[in-house]
Amino acid sequence: VDSYLSSYAGGVSRSDVDYAEAWAANASQFTAAGSWRARVVNGSLWVRPIHFYEHWKERASVLRILLLAAQQASALGEPLPDSELVFAAADSDPTVLHSRRRCHAPNTSATLHGRRRTRPAANCPRLPVFVHARASALGSTALPLPEYSWVGSYHSPPWCQMQPRFERAAAAWGWEQRDARAYFGGACSTGISRQSLLPLNRTHGELLHVLDVGFGRSGFVNPHDVERAKRSYARLGVGWGNFSAQLPPDYACRFQVLLSVPGFGYSNRLRQLLACGSAVVHVQHARV
Repeated sequence: VDSYLSSYAGGVSRSDVDYAEAWAANASQFTAAGSWRARVVNGSLWVRPIHFYEHWKERASVLRILLLAAQQASALGEPLPDSELVFAAADSDPTVLHSRRRCHAPNTSATLHGRRRTRPAANCPRLPVFVHARASALGSTALPLPEYSWVGSYHSPPWCQMQPRFERAAAAWGWEQRDARAYFGGACSTGISRQSLLPLNRTHGELLHVLDVGFGRSGFVNPHDVERAKRSYARLGVGWGNFSAQLPPDYACRFQVLLSVPGFGYSNRLRQLLACGSAVVHVQHARV
């Protein structure tokens, strides 16, 4: 927590929150699918919508977390302190792009994967916005919220219901019964690491079992990203549209080795893979 707050040594003022709200109100649908401003007053939670795009399907999930926290704190006799925050829903950290556009102070002494990092200029406005995904390695000023799928999302029930399902699948598939190949199921064009999976699957099918469910099948995406994905498939020599059916998440429990490979941004599948009791190979996201 201290590292997250290091950008705000002097605290977050009302004007900082006002600036975050103004930024969220003008964010495009590709920067933030939706946003709202919340205020805690005398232990009660009040929320004001800022901008809701039609495709934002998780608009209630984070609110549910805050509401549960406020209710539980009040029930324990220790209500949440009076506070304000702005939340913006995005798969990738929006504060990094904000800093690049508003701050022109290149740090030539540090790069990340060949990309020049930047440091905030002295007059660079801070963006104290709460997000799902935080790119710590790229100088983020974002503040992370708890992972929302614990309380459920539009395409999966809460973890209290999912966990027993994975426990049953793990028990049904003993170690000796499981496929010894390393398994990955997901979109194989979303991220540099994933783009190598399909060629490896063709040449090392005895070691890998990769199911490509396609890019953009589960929600709204930028059309430019779709075109970029199609070009990636062409370079890989893979026909666009030859996608596998989306299988239930506990299908992964049929394999001894599971691959956790980053895509473009936010993902919450690692908890599910660990629940299978298989060996999980986790590739660190370059932007986290």
